[in-house]
Amino acid sequence: ARAGDAERLLALLRGGADASAPYTDASSGSSPLHEALLAGSDAVAEILLEHGACATTRDYRMNTPVHACAASMAAAGTASMGSLEQLRQVSLAELLLESGGADVIGEPNINGMTPLHLAAMRGKSWLIDLLATHGAPLLALD
Repeated sequence: ARAGDAERLLALLRGGADASAPYTDASSGSSPLHEALLAGSDAVAEILLEHGACATTRDYRMNTPVHACAASMAAAGTASMGSLEQLRQVSLAELLLESGGADVIGEPNINGMTPLHLAAMRGKSWLIDLLATHGAPLLALD
């Protein structure tokens, strides 16, 4: 997932791999979905979600995949809503929220930051709007 190899991932999933299994070689507790989102691997993240990846799992820093989506540099600070990368990111963020991510939208990580805080730090106004539409607490303190 981290490498963005969608074909290999599909082969593994078809062979019975668990889309939500944590990385065994990392002490971070990250899931493949966390890693794909952080790497900006939209296609891989979408495949994982379509194969049942858990959108609410947390890593050891208490980050959810929604935090990873917000923290990713993918489509960060893009002002033009029409950019292809941004449209893909919006679609992926919507899928993530519809797949259960909305249930943890206001949950802080170990540093007290919600996905909304991270989206603001990255200049993702499009994600701020999307998170607010899905009920993110706008007055949460970090």
